[in-house]
Amino acid sequence: MWYIYTFLLFFSFHFALTAQKTSNGTKSEYKSDRYFYTYSSCIVNAPAEDVELVLDDIYNGLKNEPTKNLRWAFYGLGRPKNKSKEDNVQLYEKSVTFYPETDVYIVNLMMIIDESDVTEFSIEGELKSVKHPTGKKDLNLNVTKKVKVLNDGHICISSIPQGQNKTVLTLHSKLRFGFIIDLFFTQSKYKEVIEWRLAKFLVNLKDRAEENYMRRSLNP
Repeated sequence: MWYIYTFLLFFSFHFALTAQKTSNGTKSEYKSDRYFYTYSSCIVNAPAEDVELVLDDIYNGLKNEPTKNLRWAFYGLGRPKNKSKEDNVQLYEKSVTFYPETDVYIVNLMMIIDESDVTEFSIEGELKSVKHPTGKKDLNLNVTKKVKVLNDGHICISSIPQGQNKTVLTLHSKLRFGFIIDLFFTQSKYKEVIEWRLAKFLVNLKDRAEENYMRRSLNP
C-alpha cells in the first residue's frame, strides 16, 4: 500500500508494482538527509524545439485529465500482465485542478486496496514550466503539502540543446518519505518500485520527440 503512494509525485495514475531492470544512464542514492535522489539522462536525436514541444505536452496534459491525455507518456509503467498477489493496489485520478496565477496543482485520487478498501485523498504541489536564456527548458513539480507517507518531493525534467539535431533530456528527483515508511523503504526497494519508472518515463519522452521530428522531416 505505502509504496504505491510514494510514486504519486511522479504523475503516476493507476499503477501497480513490479520489479524491473533500470535503464542505462540512471542512478539513485539515499543520503544522510533522508532523501532519495534519482538522476537519469538520455540523448534525443531531435532538435531542442521538438523536445520542448513534448515537455509542453506534459505540462498541459498534467493540468487536465493526465490519465487520458498522457497515456503515451505513461506507456509501460502500469499493471503487469502476470499480476502477483502483491499487486493489490489500484490508483485512479478523480479530478485535477490547476491555478495558473499561482502554479498550484491539486490532484484528487482514489486508492482501492484488495478490490474493496477505498480511500480518497489529494496531493498538492506547484507545477512550473521555465525557459532559460541559454535555451534550457525545465518542467518542475514540487510537493507543497505533506501527506502521510511523503514529507517532501521535487522532480525536474530538463531539455538542453546539444547541436542542430541533438538534445540532452534529464530527470532529477528528490523524495523524502515519512519516518515510518523510511524505515522499511530500502534503496533496493526504491529501485524496484520507483527508479525504473522514472527512467522509462524519460525514454517515453525521448521516443515521442524523435517520432515527432521524423514525422516533421518527412512532411515539411
